[in-house]
Amino acid sequence: MYRRAHTGVLDHAVQLAGLWYRDVMCVLQDAPELVHNVDRVDALAEDAEGRSVHRLRAAIAHTDETRENWILNPSEELALEALSFRLERELT
Repeated sequence: MYRRAHTGVLDHAVQLAGLWYRDVMCVLQDAPELVHNVDRVDALAEDAEGRSVHRLRAAIAHTDETRENWILNPSEELALEALSFRLERELT
């Protein structure tokens, strides 16, 4: 029971990260009307500075892929570590 709840919390956190990247991409592409985090537009604009749409799309895909693989990967720690390496590669 604990593991399932823990995975659920991690899944939610990764989902929120993916949605943040989506909003950053919307700001970058001058589509503020599509932003969900309207109260954080300044922070989104700051995160959008110097980013490429291609790399943001890849980051979103990595977060989605990680969420899909929770069932296949028995170790949340390894899944998150792999995601962090992918995101670092895409976003730095």
